[in-house]
Amino acid sequence: MQSLSQLLNNHRSIRQFKPDPVSQELIEQVCGDAFAGTSSSGNLNSATMILTRDPVHKTALYKMHFEQEMVLQAPVLVTFCAD
Repeated sequence: MQSLSQLLNNHRSIRQFKPDPVSQELIEQVCGDAFAGTSSSGNLNSATMILTRDPVHKTALYKMHFEQEMVLQAPVLVTFCAD
């Protein structure tokens, strides 16, 4: 089993994306896994995830994402909002 240190040190970022669609099932699994170990005092959700697939909406969000080209390339844009 990979240690947390190894996991963090082997992290890499992907900045080019295939145009292939991403299934809703996969998104739900990854999002569920990402938030499964999180907790807060009072059991409050500390973030909301907004998933955007529509190219028109992604173009509108492009500027708010600091004009990063990957916003327009990725088949699904994930925006995290602190609650």
